Amino acid sequence: MELTLKKEAVLDEIKICQNLIDEYKGKLDKAKENFGYMTDRLAVLQALDEKLNGMSKMINAEDINQLTTQRFDLAPEIKKYQSNISNLQVQLNALNELLD
Repeated sequence: MELTLKKEAVLDEIKICQNLIDEYKGKLDKAKENFGYMTDRLAVLQALDEKLNGMSKMINAEDINQLTTQRFDLAPEIKKYQSNISNLQVQLNALNELLD
């Protein structure tokens, strides 16, 4: 079976890939920013935990546990965005080769 490719169709697909890459890069940047913020906040809460006693220490420990869980849950999201970007870049390279 012979396949005929139109240059415009390939260029449209390139545009779609580039738009998706840009979208995932934006999400990745935001996720990394949140991860960094959570890391910094966690360090502060852990330092605070060393200074507190009694009920305040228990409340702070709950905050630490919640923040640790949120930060842990964010790591796979970052990996997913990185993987999506990498896969789309491979597709983009292949599409550019079709134009040659």
